[in-house]
Amino acid sequence: MLLNARIEKVSFYQKFGFESYGHPYDKNGHTYLKMIRHDSRCAMCDSRY
Repeated sequence: MLLNARIEKVSFYQKFGFESYGHPYDKNGHTYLKMIRHDSRCAMCDSRY
């Protein structure tokens, strides 16, 4: 699962298993950071791939 989180919300999403990756970027006057959470439906997380 991917999401774009405002930089001030990163710690909130980390509580739910999200990890940040990449570099922060600015959009609409806010700083965002890409975050990912690995789950059973995530093809990137499946060891068969």
